[in-house]
This record gives sequence, C-alpha cells and structure tokens, in this order.
Amino acid sequence: MGARSKPRNHHRRATLPVELGPVYADPGWDGDPGDAGELDLPGWQSSPAALGLATKVATTLLWFAVVAGPLLGLTALAHDAGGSAGAADRTAPATRSGTAPAGVATLYVGAWLAAGSGTEETVRAYYPQLANLPDEPNRHSASRLVPVEVVEVSPGYWSITVAAQVATRTESGWIDAGLHFYRVAIRVLGGPEAGGEGEPGGPTGYVATGLPAEVGAPAGLEPIEVGYPRNRATGKNDPVAGAVTRFLEAYLLGEGELTRYISPGSALTPIVPSPYTDLTVRDLSTDEPASGSRGRDLDQDGTELAVLATVEATDRHAGTHLLGYALTLTSRDGRWEVSALDLAPALGADEPDEPSPVSASPSAS
Repeated sequence: MGARSKPRNHHRRATLPVELGPVYADPGWDGDPGDAGELDLPGWQSSPAALGLATKVATTLLWFAVVAGPLLGLTALAHDAGGSAGAADRTAPATRSGTAPAGVATLYVGAWLAAGSGTEETVRAYYPQLANLPDEPNRHSASRLVPVEVVEVSPGYWSITVAAQVATRTESGWIDAGLHFYRVAIRVLGGPEAGGEGEPGGPTGYVATGLPAEVGAPAGLEPIEVGYPRNRATGKNDPVAGAVTRFLEAYLLGEGELTRYISPGSALTPIVPSPYTDLTVRDLSTDEPASGSRGRDLDQDGTELAVLATVEATDRHAGTHLLGYALTLTSRDGRWEVSALDLAPALGADEPDEPSPVSASPSAS
C-alpha cells in the first residue's frame, strides 16, 4: 500500500509558484513603493483575432466590472453612514468582493476556449504555466460567458464556475456545442475591494492556479410557489384586468398617457421607444384569497392589491414574446391605479425559508 498523502490546508498562505499579474499600482498607495514598482508581472495581452467578436464584447463588459468593482468597493469603505467612525468600525474586517475574481475567471475561460497551438500567450496572461495546447486555434468560441458560482476557498483565493454557450467550428461550419460549465481557481493580490486579503487601495493582480475543469451544472431548485392565489378574468371589463391592460398598453406600446393609469407621485415612465406594437393579457392573478370571499374593496381609497400578469406582446418585427409583470395596484376615486412595478413576484405564504434543490445536468451535446 502506498503512503497516504497529507491533507492540504487550503487556509494556509502558501508561496505561489508564479508571480501574480497584472499589477496596477494605485497612485495613492502609501505602502512600500518597491512592493509595486519592482514587480515584473505578466499583463493581459490577448489576441482579438483569437478571442473573436463575442469574446471582445464580453471582455469590454467584464473589464468594466473588474474596474468598477474595486472602485465601488473603495467608495463603500470610505462612506460612513453615521458621519463618524468608531474604533470598532475602523478595526472591523472588510468583506472581500468576488466581483473582480469572477470577471477575470470569465475572461480566462473565454481566452482558453478560443486558443490553440501557437496562440497560447492569450491564455498565459491568466495562467502563466500553460503548456502547449494540442488543438488548432479558433476551433471553439463562447457566444455567452456568465459566472454562476463564486466561492472563496480561503482569504484571497477564489473558485469560480463559469457557464459558457460554446460554438465549435467543423468542416461544414460552426455548430452550437451547447451549454458547458467550467470551474477555475483565481488567486488575488489586493485589498478586499479587489477580492484579496491585503490593505485597501494597494496594487491589484490576479492569476489562475490551474487549467479550467469542466463540471456539471449547478443544482436547480424545485418550482417556487408565488403569493397570488386568486385567478382573475383578463377582459377589460374586469376592473383589475382593465387597469393592468391600459397601464401596459401605455407603458409598452406608447398608447395613451401613462399618468392616467398610475398613482400620483409614481416615478414610472413609459419605455421609449416603444418596444411592442400589440399585447394581450393572457393570465392574471392577485394576492386575494382564492375563494370564499369577495375581492378587495375598490371604494376605499388606499386599498392595495398585488397582481401578477402574464402578457403576450408582439414586437415591430412580428415576433411574439411572453412577459411577466408583478404590479401593485392602489385604489383611488373608485378605480385601480398602478402604484408600483414590483422588483419581484411575492413568495407564497407556505413557501419554506429555503428552497429545495433538484439535481440538474448540463445541456452540452
């Protein structure tokens, strides 16, 4: 029997086998100037031709997240809601943000998918130890890349799962290779706003510690019960359906003045330009009891009603879309008005505190 390997302690700060990169020295960094100025770290030189148009668009958006995340983090750290900071506030550990590591991981997966023999440098910007790749470049491309799971393994060390809609080039052309999930590990140099364990505002750098690993899709959840037990008629003669339909016609189609159908003081404005030319309310439910009682009292001003509407809308190119709207209606002068476009449908009263997961499998082919 072979010797048993010693378990690894992922919480131990070990010396990295490679330098972190890239590093961006903050002009306001008051640490040792040599900490940033003498580092010779790999940059993010990547080949636009190798990454393709989709990856370049993703790169632009994700670099915005990488840059904005630390800046927003620093703003939050500098802000004191009470106007003064006590000793406890100054010594409290800052929460590390996974925004930037997730962005770098997403860029890494996009570069790795598109790279091949002769274009390894586009990947070594993220993983400097990369050996030669066996496949030819531009055999694969990601049309969409989204981080779906971000876990901090230990301080400044992150595991990120990235969903990629992959296209593969064959002799007959590009084909859809389905949805794949890749897990990568990212080590961070920097403060908590950058996802690292250093002081805020210092140099920032990111490096992958291994190649992407294809993994299964994250577990899905059992269907969620929403809090709209009563089904209502959808015709305009119903006071609730009429109010919802006229509001959506003004909001989505630009038909009529939206202010006629919303409560005074509401900040809602119509979508401009109007994205749709026609719509039909297909399903309507409210938070009223399902049976055994009459509807909410419309004659009493200020009565609120939560509504969930399913809408079939036709766009300017004759395409049909099913949309869902969670709305709050408020009664005034004997009619219903829309007082809020809710952020999310209300959960049912019997919904458990935690949803139940179900197993899921990748849709890759």
